[in-house]
Amino acid sequence: MLNLELEKREVAESVKDYAYRILRKNIIYLNIKPGEAISENTVALALNISRTPVRETFAKLVNDNLLEVYPQKGTYVPLIDMKRVRESVFMRVTMEDAIIKEACTNFPVEYLFLLESNLNQQLFCYSKNKIDKVLELDNEMHELIYQGCGMENIWSAIKSIGSDQYRVRFLKLATKIRWDETIEEHRQIIQAIKNKDSEAGYKVMHEHVMKIDNDIEVLIKKYPDYFKKDSLIAK
Repeated sequence: MLNLELEKREVAESVKDYAYRILRKNIIYLNIKPGEAISENTVALALNISRTPVRETFAKLVNDNLLEVYPQKGTYVPLIDMKRVRESVFMRVTMEDAIIKEACTNFPVEYLFLLESNLNQQLFCYSKNKIDKVLELDNEMHELIYQGCGMENIWSAIKSIGSDQYRVRFLKLATKIRWDETIEEHRQIIQAIKNKDSEAGYKVMHEHVMKIDNDIEVLIKKYPDYFKKDSLIAK
């Protein structure tokens, strides 16, 4: 039986957008496991909607690399593809090395307040084991840095290819790998922006993003069935 964590449909949210939001979250937060089969009928019944918006949602998720369709076999959540993860990390580290230097040069006071508020929320949600919310807040923290620099469209581009990376990062949080270290890095990033210290900001941001390589090695050993085998070879 499909294990979907449901939420209420938001005001003015279309049925298609609702279905997409719920399915995307459930795939990234691993309620639907890598390699698991999924059908339009099952999803339509779970969400109490017709098959038409579900079909459109499936097409969008295929485009996001969060579903794969095999003729005569069915639709499946793909295994985590390390090639896509590496591409996403490459793009992110390249952009974030640059954005932190920009933020340490000129950053609005109101966005500093939002960053510090976000950090406090991360700590609270982690203490309550709200791992999905922690990942949302982590992404939001980085997005706030782009917004404060007036470069939110670059974050949108990073986000558009980050689906497999998000699944890895959720798995890391759920497995409780390096939480204290990660939250300390977040503090240091915010402090560097506050101090206008681009050298310190660059160092901590670069190391913060690149440490995903070490995290992945631990996760592959713990959850080998979640990863696409032929993507583990090339680095």
